Order: sequence, then structure tokens, then C-alpha cells
Amino acid sequence: MEKSKMVTEITKALLAAQKEIGTLFKNKTVKAGSYDYKYADLAAVIDLIKEPLNNHDIVFLQSLDTINAQAVVETVLMHTSGEFFSSKTPVYGASQNPQAFGSGVSYAKRYALLALLGLPTEDDDGNKAGKEPKKEKKPLPKPNELQQAFINEIYDGLCQGEVPDGMEVDKEKLARAIYIFKGNYLSTTDETVIGKSIAYFTNKIADVCTKAEPKPETPAGDHFPYWCNSCQTECVPSEEGKCQNCGSKYLITFKQHREEAHKSIEELRKGKDE
Repeated sequence: MEKSKMVTEITKALLAAQKEIGTLFKNKTVKAGSYDYKYADLAAVIDLIKEPLNNHDIVFLQSLDTINAQAVVETVLMHTSGEFFSSKTPVYGASQNPQAFGSGVSYAKRYALLALLGLPTEDDDGNKAGKEPKKEKKPLPKPNELQQAFINEIYDGLCQGEVPDGMEVDKEKLARAIYIFKGNYLSTTDETVIGKSIAYFTNKIADVCTKAEPKPETPAGDHFPYWCNSCQTECVPSEEGKCQNCGSKYLITFKQHREEAHKSIEELRKGKDE
């Protein structure tokens, strides 16, 4: 690895950026014999790191060069102060086949960025003898009010889009995906960020869905579904007008719930601006 004579400013900026960069949300599945593995492709890596780096005045550059007839990818992290870190990564598997060469370049770019930024990754490109034991899911941190409002916005946006037949958006799986994608719940009220996040998870809609449970029909004219303020989930009221999930009587229509959620976000936004 090469670096500028001084690295004081870029080191402070990298520290701040790394606090915002989360764990990679693996988006590709590959078969290797009897074993299937998932990994994050180059686009996912860039999607994860670009905004945090740019927010702290760091730009990353990658170019293709040759050293002693060996193709290499040079990766540079450049700070606005002029300080930098750089590394050169060989392109393995390069051949006269343009597709094979392109795959080798993408591989080198991806791992160069991961290495320079110290991002954790599994050996997802290596062949393994068998399936690894299933890891227990880490408990999610409890979101604060602003973070929960963000999750609700993404959830509502996905529910209004195209959900696979027989499936429904699972809020817990969505919250976990947001947590993995950003390292923590994103607590912003910026509509542009919310819109981009909805678009991102729309492309991965199957990853945040579960099999839809059959729901009983409601009489014509009734609002459906309802929202339980106690267990924070959709529900169908019982004959006594209580939530069939937790037995609470604090029910509102889902339409009213969405209106209140939007109102809550507006209030949080105003409070933040003040």
C-alpha cells in the first residue's frame, strides 16, 4: 500500500466514514458444486461505501494498468486535503476472453475496496467442502422513534408496490435488512433518501418477504386491514372488536395508521429543522 507523506486528515475522515459504513447486504447467489454461497457484487460494495466516503470528503478512484505484463487494478482513496492511500491488486484469471477478463477486473476492484476500507467479508468466492453451520441471528437493536418512522416509510412504500404473489412484506426481515445494509437503522427524514431506499429494497423485494398468511374476509364496506397500536401490526378484529394477535382493543384502520405515520414524520422533521 502507498500513501501520501501526511495522512492526518484522511485518517480522521476515514474513521468517520467507517462508522457509517455497515455490513454488506449480499445480493448474489452462486452455485459451486453442491454448495450455494452468497456474496456482494461490485455494485453493492460501491452502493454501500460511496455516500459515507463522499460525506467526509473522500473520493475513490480505480484504474486499470499493467506491471511487468501483469494486469493490475490501482485503487486510490483521495481526500480533499490532497492526502491519499492507494494499492495495486493483480487481475487473476485474465485471458484473451473479454468476458473472463472483465470478471477478473470486477473481482479485483471489489476486493481492493474491501481491503483498503477494512470491510469485513467472508470467503464467499472460494469453494467450500460443505455448508457452514447456520449462524444464529443477532438481536436487532431497538429503533428509536425517528428510526421506526423511517422503517414504516420503507415498509409502506414496498407494500404499495409489486409484491410477489402469495408473499407479503415482513417488517422484521425488512428492519434486519436495513440494519445489515447500513450498519444501523437509517434515521433520516429526507424524502430523496427514503425514495432511493424504497427503490433499493424493491429490487430485493423477495429477500424481505415471507409467505402471506390467509386472511379472513371482512364484510362489505368495512375498512381492511386494521392496525393494532399495541402489537404494531396489521390485524383483523375479532367479533368483540379486539386484535386477534394480542387481544388489544386499540385498533385503527390501516389508512389512519399511515396518515398518523406521515404526520409523525413531518413533526420529527420540523423538530429537527428547529
